[in-house]
Amino acid sequence: MSPQSQAELSKTRRKRERSKLVERIKDIAREMFVRDGYEAVTLDKIAVELEYTRPAIYRYFKDKNDLLISIVLDDMEDLFAILMECNSIEEPLERLIEMARRYGIWAMQNPNHYLLFYSQAWIAQEDTVRAKQGVPMEHEPLTLLFRTIQDLLDQGRIKGEFADAALLTKTAWACMHGLILVEIGISGYDRALIHDREHSVIESLEVLLKGLMQGFLQA
Repeated sequence: MSPQSQAELSKTRRKRERSKLVERIKDIAREMFVRDGYEAVTLDKIAVELEYTRPAIYRYFKDKNDLLISIVLDDMEDLFAILMECNSIEEPLERLIEMARRYGIWAMQNPNHYLLFYSQAWIAQEDTVRAKQGVPMEHEPLTLLFRTIQDLLDQGRIKGEFADAALLTKTAWACMHGLILVEIGISGYDRALIHDREHSVIESLEVLLKGLMQGFLQA
């Protein structure tokens, strides 16, 4: 193997190792932010958990907030890509149900990712950070959810008394979010109190959406 080839292999290996380290930093920080609270976590504490020195973290993130933003934006990009695939479903009710299904599956598979979206540390700066991103509104899942509800309204499939796409979108989103939070945080004791047999979040979302939409949809 030529010296140039060896140098390229070494460069590729170092790049892969750096990428793995960055992901490990994010994974540990995400868990600590959710478990201990953002304010209680420091880069020193993350470094101890990581078994690295703090300067190693500073090579990739300028401060704790930079780390938080990087984590949340990466996680959002992953979730948004999955949800935006539903844009290809023409029938709006089917689109709505599939979006809810994917949303629920992703949240349950990635509970810390999901919970960090709704942390005060992120919410306090989300408007500013997202504005800098400049993502077109049509590429946002909430826009797709709103358009899906609007499609149902335009087709005359929702009762006239509920003809407010913004209100319906917020209601559907709030119900899905609340259900997911319950599924993430419910204790075995509380589950026993309601005689729950550990229904999957998908089963619960299906009951929720069908019941919710039954009240809204025209007969």
